Amino acid sequence: MKNNLQNIILKKNKKPVKAWKWMIVSLFLFFALSGSSIAIYGAGVYRFLVLILPEPKLEAMLDLPESSRIYDRNGVLLYEVHGDVKRRIVPLDDVPMALREATIAIEDKNFYRHRGFDVFGIARAFYKNFRNKKIRQGASTITQQLARTVFLENDRVYSRKIKELVLAIEIEKRYSKDQILEMYLNSIPYGANAYGVSAASEIYYGKNVKDLNFVECVYLASLPKAPSDYNPFGPNQDLLVRRAESVIAAMRKNGFLIDYEQKLFLEKGRPDFVKSPVMIRAPHFVFYVLDELKKAYGESYIREGGLDIYTSLDMDLQLSAENAVQKWGETNEKKYGADNSALVALDPKTGQVLAMVGSRNYFASADGNFNAATSPRQPGSSFKPYVYAAALSSGLTPNTVFVDDETDFASYNSGVSYIPRNYSGKHYGAVTMRKALAGSLNIPAVKAIVQTGIGKVIDLAENMGISTLAERKRFGPSLALGGGEVKLIEHASAMAVFGNNGIRQEISPILKISGRERKILYEWHLEKGRQAVHPHAAYWINSILSDTQARQYIFGRNNLLQFSGRQVAAKTGTSQDFRDAWTIGYAPNMAAGVWVGNSDNSPMKKGADGSKAAAPIWNEFMKYALARLPKEDFNRPKDIREPAPPKYPVELAASSTPDNLAKAVAPKAEEARKMSDALGTQPKSVSPSASVKALAVVAEAKPASSISVQPEKKAATAPVAPVLEVGGPDPSADLGG
Repeated sequence: MKNNLQNIILKKNKKPVKAWKWMIVSLFLFFALSGSSIAIYGAGVYRFLVLILPEPKLEAMLDLPESSRIYDRNGVLLYEVHGDVKRRIVPLDDVPMALREATIAIEDKNFYRHRGFDVFGIARAFYKNFRNKKIRQGASTITQQLARTVFLENDRVYSRKIKELVLAIEIEKRYSKDQILEMYLNSIPYGANAYGVSAASEIYYGKNVKDLNFVECVYLASLPKAPSDYNPFGPNQDLLVRRAESVIAAMRKNGFLIDYEQKLFLEKGRPDFVKSPVMIRAPHFVFYVLDELKKAYGESYIREGGLDIYTSLDMDLQLSAENAVQKWGETNEKKYGADNSALVALDPKTGQVLAMVGSRNYFASADGNFNAATSPRQPGSSFKPYVYAAALSSGLTPNTVFVDDETDFASYNSGVSYIPRNYSGKHYGAVTMRKALAGSLNIPAVKAIVQTGIGKVIDLAENMGISTLAERKRFGPSLALGGGEVKLIEHASAMAVFGNNGIRQEISPILKISGRERKILYEWHLEKGRQAVHPHAAYWINSILSDTQARQYIFGRNNLLQFSGRQVAAKTGTSQDFRDAWTIGYAPNMAAGVWVGNSDNSPMKKGADGSKAAAPIWNEFMKYALARLPKEDFNRPKDIREPAPPKYPVELAASSTPDNLAKAVAPKAEEARKMSDALGTQPKSVSPSASVKALAVVAEAKPASSISVQPEKKAATAPVAPVLEVGGPDPSADLGG
């Protein structure tokens, strides 16, 4: 069946030819047939031009710059990336018939009749240009315009017109009229950096080209002749209206309209043009993804390669995250003087990034585009789970007892006095690891890190995905309380490792990348993952951080870290001088982290701790996210055993000799070896001398009436780096919430 549009033109475009046109044709034929020598010469010139001109291959369209698009996991457009040219190629079937007809009527009414050039048009343009003594009219057909746009420079000289004509003839030999029209509508400029009807429709109307109505099609077809003069956002609105009226008149004249349709158009007037800022959703995430893509493909290819990039982002969760950050961000600014907040959410089982909010409002201020989700900040006590996980892997248990009292760790701090304090200002005496971590006590955490070893804690944190602790000499005992910077996205991902049975999945923001012609360039697949933490240690961290009763003595009965009927683990953190407030938490199928603070790292007001400034944001987001997911409990390894009951100092008074303590520690050493074997690492041996050092830190062998936990200087045999100095000589010493 013949093309419907072609049939209309062929049937309705049969009008009497004026006498002067016949004269021009006669003269043209006379000169063309006046002698064989002229014909032979002309044929030779044509063949020569065909040889030296670019071959008009369809593949040339693929070399044109084309915008790349970034989508969320469900196909929601987040952003279109382009350079000086914004173009998206669409099939002809997606272009409304009205736009095709309007374009042909005003640009090339004989498009379906000629073979690449219009004899009458050329003669008419030659005559007018001769009279004006300069080139003012081109008379190029749609095929010639395509040849010029794709293969030639846009210079107004006669030599270019000859090349254009030759290429047009060659194009007509190779491709159907519909193929030519499709290439044309995808390549010509419409102004405002828009090339092709798809980009023009989005820029001027804010909609997909296939959704344009009749009036919008007419105005769009008016632009290619002079995009700057007819710019819908420019000063020449009268010119644009007159041009549109010319288009509608040409449509009627060439049989595309009847009288009442023309009258209807004139009554409707101008369409509504939408001039909005560049559309971008989840901007911090988009530019995070672009940075990753540029490393792999280069910036120019991303901007001009016509890629479709499907990310892991869930726009529904993203909107929930943005709403929570905005809502509580306003409260935090009024109450605590905090100008910024950030949130990251991931799937613990896959590592896929589901939401990322890098600031309260990307467009609001000069600091809005600052991405706090990827910037290093001090985590406060939210770092403690890594410390205790390393301690558990070294043989301690949730029932290991620490004495929470005033302690100077100078021996572990290059001789510099270091006396941390709890956030409450109180001491709690002998407490189990469970109670110490659940209540975020500071002194037991520092004892745990010097007992386990700072290097071993950093090893574990790095295995779990923390990349910011490479300069190990910077860190001392205060690392246990967040004395080293972390990135929110890495912190949330690393904490999610606990919820995934200690298995680390790499952070994955991209699911699929396809190039032109839908060629798959990259596709994400779930990997096995790496056992970064022993499953037993991961389980006990999950158990402690989800123990709502264990934390009540510090956080109260009704705190924002718990969810009725759900196992959710959570940890808060606050850095020195209230510069940073954190809440990081996870369920087996969802993890989220929140940071609150000031972009310039200035302190917030007193009281802006993690449980008050960050937890409300985290709670609101997690409540929404978990409601969409099935209930899951943390996995308990089949071979795990309940730890021995806690042995408080008074119970061990009779056996507080170094030898007995060494015997008590030996089973822990064996457990550490088993964990290390499972992870492919070798633990340090636990010797009687190490047990003596443990006596000073872990209170399992002294009567309650004589708890003295000043470390012995001779125990600190390994060199310990000085404490990280931030805001004073005693970083993180006063905070733990």
